[in-house]
Amino acid sequence: TILTDENGKIVVRSGNFAPGESYSLIPVTDSWYDTGNGYFWTRREIGGGELNMLHRIKKTRFYITAARKSIYVWAMAGLMILLFTIVNRDITIRRRGETERKKTEEALLESEARLKASMGNVPSLIAIKDHELRPVFYNDSMLHYFPVDEWIGKAPGEIFPPEVAGIMIEKDMEALRTGSVAYEETWTDRFGNRHIFFTQKFRIEISGKEPMLGAIITDITKQVETSEMLREKEMTLSTLISNLPGFIYRCVNDRDWTMIFMSDVCKEITGYMPD
Repeated sequence: TILTDENGKIVVRSGNFAPGESYSLIPVTDSWYDTGNGYFWTRREIGGGELNMLHRIKKTRFYITAARKSIYVWAMAGLMILLFTIVNRDITIRRRGETERKKTEEALLESEARLKASMGNVPSLIAIKDHELRPVFYNDSMLHYFPVDEWIGKAPGEIFPPEVAGIMIEKDMEALRTGSVAYEETWTDRFGNRHIFFTQKFRIEISGKEPMLGAIITDITKQVETSEMLREKEMTLSTLISNLPGFIYRCVNDRDWTMIFMSDVCKEITGYMPD
């Protein structure tokens, strides 16, 4: 780079220029000017032309510099395209993931609604406990009989007396250990009514997690009471028949009058056993 006067004589120099040299002034241009001697030149006027700033560069260096700048520009452009592609792909993946997550949540909510609707209309009492035997779910039928909303998240020992909690824990652990257990038990509901339940407990396997415990509890109070009433009636009838002066029999209305029943007094009267 050199600074010359209006005649082209060097006033200030920087680089490989001999002091006192003169250089013919090139046209003032915003681009590089080819002087035909292996250099590109550029000129800027200072002070209305009294001074001139000239800068030269070898063509080989110019092309290398230009190529470097071009490579840099293209590299930056490629980098920007790559970054845009990565960001765009990330946004697409996030949007797709968000869409899939929403679909999954909607499917889970729909499945949960169906499950609650189904369990809400099941006459049996249904309960689900975690691996620590703490209730996490009860259906509406269970809520009708007992204050289960106060039992959620509590261990048996925190809800029931020791003798009741001990039996419950024993059955729960047996179901978790063996897979299932069934038994009859008697409970008094929130209204003071006594119920006989047939309880079925079973292990619920969950992949990668501790198993849970499910329970289906069926109220068999009426069936048991009906069975007891029939047994009492049979005992009453048997007592009545055994005290009659004759014997009673029942037979089929066929050719041989096939006997179905004969009271024990038959032996005293006929000498033959009823059978």
